[in-house]
Amino acid sequence: MLEGKNLVKRFGGLTAIDNLDFYIDEGKITGLIGPNGSGKTTLFNLITGYYKPDQGIIKFKGRPITGKKPHQILKMGIVRTFQIVRPFLSMTVAENVAVAALYGRANLNSMKEAIQYSKKWIEFCGLESKTNTPARELTLVELKKLEIARALATEPEVMLIDEAFAGLNPSEVDQAIETIKRIRSELGITIFIVEHVMRAVMNLCDHVIVLHNGKKIAEGTPVQVATSPPVIETYLGKRY
Repeated sequence: MLEGKNLVKRFGGLTAIDNLDFYIDEGKITGLIGPNGSGKTTLFNLITGYYKPDQGIIKFKGRPITGKKPHQILKMGIVRTFQIVRPFLSMTVAENVAVAALYGRANLNSMKEAIQYSKKWIEFCGLESKTNTPARELTLVELKKLEIARALATEPEVMLIDEAFAGLNPSEVDQAIETIKRIRSELGITIFIVEHVMRAVMNLCDHVIVLHNGKKIAEGTPVQVATSPPVIETYLGKRY
């Protein structure tokens, strides 16, 4: 569904992504983990066209997308969420989702039409009671749900999710896990997720990729990755 070959991204003397290969299977949930600064968000920025790689190629369904602009990649069917959510604060939940829908793949012609269309995604994410609430009045967990609803409204085939569980309590994490499972099972969307909450990674992912200093140091099932000596050393140190 999505793959990268020999990817390199440098910022001055820092190599953020170092000769990386990756693949994402259709219909699967793939996790991307690693310490802070390991290159996870940089990889998302490369896939979605915010950065252009210095080397290598990215393909979506066999077609090169390297060098395309973010709005072109969105129209092809790849969307992302952000760890730090930034909705239009003065706009309602419905208006926020409607704006995303207008720039997505639903072929809508007016804000009125987009508002109506947004309702199913607001309901899917459990925000129906907040439909007409300005985004500035939402709690953190509600803002996270809004971020997911906005992404879904673009009608993606692949969804890149950047730390959806950051700042949530255990009960909220469980709810978010169930939502992401439904996105895959009910909507058939392929998911690539960056996450530090390992309980979520172990419960969600079919396959996990581990980055460290821009390089892939391990990949496999969650259990294989969690018991990998290079991964344990990276997170806990050599003496473990």
